[in-house]
Amino acid sequence: MGGKGYEVDGIWFVTRPVVVLGMHRSGTSCLAGLLQEAGVDFGEVPTRSIGNARGSREHPEVVSLNDSVLSRSGGSWDYPPTTLRWSRTQKVRRDSFIEMNEGKLWGFKDPRTLLTLPFWEDGLSEPRFIATVRHPFAVAKSLEKARGIDFFDGLDLWLKYNHELLKARRRLGFPVLSFNLEASSYDRAARAAISSLGLKPGNGIFFADSLRHGREVQPTLAQPLSTIYEELIAC
Repeated sequence: MGGKGYEVDGIWFVTRPVVVLGMHRSGTSCLAGLLQEAGVDFGEVPTRSIGNARGSREHPEVVSLNDSVLSRSGGSWDYPPTTLRWSRTQKVRRDSFIEMNEGKLWGFKDPRTLLTLPFWEDGLSEPRFIATVRHPFAVAKSLEKARGIDFFDGLDLWLKYNHELLKARRRLGFPVLSFNLEASSYDRAARAAISSLGLKPGNGIFFADSLRHGREVQPTLAQPLSTIYEELIAC
């Protein structure tokens, strides 16, 4: 038995963390909840909050680290930096967080990770990625309602985040779910994506279609939004 890991039904698995990728308001919390049902340990995470009836499922240390790296890089979650930089102290914090979770089936979710992905890849050993994407207009309207961000600024943020998602998808080849799918189609796609990671999907009760908003028919997208969106939903 080599390497740190966990045991399921007498079979030993070397630890490979599961990282959820996707922009804010794009179904990342739902995907994290479904992964929890599949046995992935996300640690002590919020399970209820304003604007998110079942909680963000974001570990406070992951959010804090991501915010601090973005700040050091001259940006923030709503002002993505052009160059990513991190300090030795941030590296030590990251490695301590990773080490704390070794020896079990674990993962984390924070939309900011799309902007800080090189920082995490520098420390993680063979991570498994899974992602979610949502129509730009639905995201922009949700950001406007939940955080008071101007609709067109929300579209610009969507473009920046999902440009990073598409680059990562082309490089790493992970599954991408569309959060605009009809409920039964989403359930099937989520189960297939989770299975592709070598995990056994749970009962699916975390997903509730009634909690999903802004799914009305969306207008045709202009470039470059359409190119990125269409390639991602085709993954």
